[in-house]
Amino acid sequence: MKKIFTLIAIAMMAIGMQAQTLIDFVKSPTEGITVSGSTEISTVKIHTNTDAVSGIKFANSYKTEETINNNYALISVEGGFKAGDVVKIAGAYNNSSEKESAVDLFTYDGTTATVLFTTQQFINGRLVNDEPVEETYILTADVDKLYLGRNGKTATYITTLKVVRGEEKPSDPTPAIVWNFQQELSANDAANLAADATTWTFDAENGYWKNVVTLTERGVLTALKANDTELDIAKGLSFTRDNSEGLGAERIRIAPAKYLAVNGGSVVISLGFLVKDDVVRLIFKGAGESERSLSLSNAELVSGVLTTSDTEVHAAELKVLKDNVVNITTSNGYQFMAISINDDITSVIQGMKNVNVENGVVYNLAGQKVSKSFKGLVIENGKKIVKK
Repeated sequence: MKKIFTLIAIAMMAIGMQAQTLIDFVKSPTEGITVSGSTEISTVKIHTNTDAVSGIKFANSYKTEETINNNYALISVEGGFKAGDVVKIAGAYNNSSEKESAVDLFTYDGTTATVLFTTQQFINGRLVNDEPVEETYILTADVDKLYLGRNGKTATYITTLKVVRGEEKPSDPTPAIVWNFQQELSANDAANLAADATTWTFDAENGYWKNVVTLTERGVLTALKANDTELDIAKGLSFTRDNSEGLGAERIRIAPAKYLAVNGGSVVISLGFLVKDDVVRLIFKGAGESERSLSLSNAELVSGVLTTSDTEVHAAELKVLKDNVVNITTSNGYQFMAISINDDITSVIQGMKNVNVENGVVYNLAGQKVSKSFKGLVIENGKKIVKK
């Protein structure tokens, strides 16, 4: 009888056990993951060459015939993995359609590799607009360590790698945050920009700070810093450029109380790891009258526009597609007045000093431009009013 009660207790504990994320490449690219040989943390182009997405790159196969080499990623956690742990993988290869590739999940005893699972749905990131498809494998036995290696004919990338123990619950929404570039620089930002003549200079004619050196190489994200300190005005955002020169000189422009601008195409603004159904809002304008657009990674446009061929202020609302990093990539220069996550950015619109607001353009409380026949609480000429 005692044994039966013990089994029941264990079963109840298992049912009630909360999910424990053991490994999450997207949030912690190096925690629990060791890359070896030709394997490295790199980037892959997704969505017809517009997005540079972080991935674990497998440049070569992990075996020649039956001989195992060291071209693999080792994933490990304290105490090893347990039967029932859930492994989630998504990824892409970046070559012609004739060179499809996959990834093997395997165990290795120093002599023999035992394949547990081979991915089936890796996409050709170079040619499609699809999101990488998340595939799932559930461990049937305890193992000390797990290995990942390339199975195929061309370079392969894992863009999602997550190991979860227990029942995974939906994530809580990301706490609300607003990056208001219409506000004055903080005293710290002003002092640090002025002190860092090596990296930044103030263009008095145009009224903005601009970087005078390359901030980061191609595809490598960086926070905006001055005097070795992350700038308050963009804290939490990171930037790169999918271009051979990287995020070169004069690609970032900070106009106090006006905007933060990215100059030129292929500039990536990363909002970091967001949660499915988070709402992202943008207030922006093009930095010129030629047609330009913003492309999205892990988000879709809900309302507003991402393409413009004028220099008027526009608003857009985005919805996050899954728990993962969200990136915005430019096709040309843009000026951002505000970016928010799960916030209506009403206060930013109220304080804006631009011709659209002053000349009677009407916005709803989400920051979206609406027609003058719109009914309800709106912002017109910088003031809240009720339209009946």
